[in-house]
Amino acid sequence: MQQILTVTHQVAARNGRSKRLTRSLLALSLTNEPVHRAQRALRTGVIEILRVLIETGQARGELRGDLPAVNLAEHMVGVYFHALYAWAQSDADDSLHDAIDRTYPLIWGGIRAIETG
Repeated sequence: MQQILTVTHQVAARNGRSKRLTRSLLALSLTNEPVHRAQRALRTGVIEILRVLIETGQARGELRGDLPAVNLAEHMVGVYFHALYAWAQSDADDSLHDAIDRTYPLIWGGIRAIETG
C-alpha cells in the first residue's frame, strides 16, 4: 500500500504546484478537447500503474481480492481527484499532499483484505 501512496504523491507533485493553476486545468479539462484528452491519458496511465500495484497487493493477501484490481484503481483515482478538487477550492494554506494524507486513510479500510481469524 505504501507504493500506491508513493505513486499518488508523485502525481500530486505534478498537480499540486498552484491552486489557481489547478482550478484552471480542472475547468479546461471539462471544456477544452486537447486538455481533456491529455487529462484522460494521464488518468489512464495512473490507473494502469495502480492496477498492477493492486494486483500485487491482492496476490500477497494485503488487498481485497473479491473485486477486480482495475475497479479498485479507478476508485482510488476518483478519490485522488476528489482530494485535488477539494484542495483546489479550499482557502486553507495546505498542500495537495496534506489533502491526500487526510483523504487516503479513509479508503484503506475499504480496500484492505478482511482478516479472518
